[in-house]
Amino acid sequence: IGTAQTICYGADVAAFTSTTAATGGAGVFPYTWQYTPNMVAVIGDGSWINIAGSNSSTWDYGTLTTSTRFVRRSVEGTCITPVYSNDIIVTIKQLPDITSGQNPVICSGNALNYQILLNNFVNPVDNVTFIWPTPALSAGVTGGIARVVGSIANITDVFTNTSGGIGTATFIVTPLSAGCTGPAVNIVINVGAQPVLDPDLNAFACSNEAINLLLNKAAGSVDPTYYNIFSKTVSASLTALVNAAMGNGTAPANYLLND
Repeated sequence: IGTAQTICYGADVAAFTSTTAATGGAGVFPYTWQYTPNMVAVIGDGSWINIAGSNSSTWDYGTLTTSTRFVRRSVEGTCITPVYSNDIIVTIKQLPDITSGQNPVICSGNALNYQILLNNFVNPVDNVTFIWPTPALSAGVTGGIARVVGSIANITDVFTNTSGGIGTATFIVTPLSAGCTGPAVNIVINVGAQPVLDPDLNAFACSNEAINLLLNKAAGSVDPTYYNIFSKTVSASLTALVNAAMGNGTAPANYLLND
């Protein structure tokens, strides 16, 4: 009988064929196909299980989730001693299984470098690759792209969150391994909010007086820890008398108050 095969977990087994017909006796051969998950069982021992209704020289078993051996048994009508075919093995490849509940956290504007965790494989040794569509974003979050070609690489997208609270980016990730596709799992990225500067800070100041500029966040924004003041532009008709130093990445809100 034929033929040995390797399939993915839960896939349909290709129908078994009869490579050599039974001969001898009166020429009438009722068949019973048998199977066992025991890889070292002796053909004909008690480990083998009859498949009901399998009186056929060929057989289509259906789907399979465990590596299994098959054999064809026959008893010619004038004899009592069964004879057996060769056995064949159907080997099952396990589907890659992503660990559920993965919820990495990243700050707005920072690149992720997140390795997707698996229950039954370990990357990079097992070379499980991943694909996903464009992630679903909560209000105020931008960024993220689809991965349409399977890759072992980490999730490295960058997200910007101007919502004033924690935002999310939801990836629907499908794992692939050795031609087998595992179940898709949601991985939800929690994106910390990016502070937004008040857009109405423009003000009037008299010549030779402090500008009294107090930096502030926009309505609905999270509180900034500090402000990054990296440059200023002064028109040609003005002369700065007192200047706060530029290039301060940790300036307080009142840093420019006395300019």
